[in-house]
Amino acid sequence: MTNKKRVPDDGLVVVGTSTDHLQLGLMKNILEENGIPCMLKERREGSFMEQTMGFSLFGTDILVDKEKEQQAKELLDSFFRSAGE
Repeated sequence: MTNKKRVPDDGLVVVGTSTDHLQLGLMKNILEENGIPCMLKERREGSFMEQTMGFSLFGTDILVDKEKEQQAKELLDSFFRSAGE
């Protein structure tokens, strides 16, 4: 997971990026269960690898409202830090 500081034009910010759909689903669930609406945005549509293997070479961004950025990052960082222990 990478936390790149890109700000889309619609007031959303990227709080994480992954090429693994299972990890993306987990991250999305963590945010939504904590009351943070989010959306996934593919970096590149129609990837053969994504459709056949279940992951993307280009990654998918997880976006949240700018006001929820810090809370979202803290939740994700806390979860993945404790999962790695």
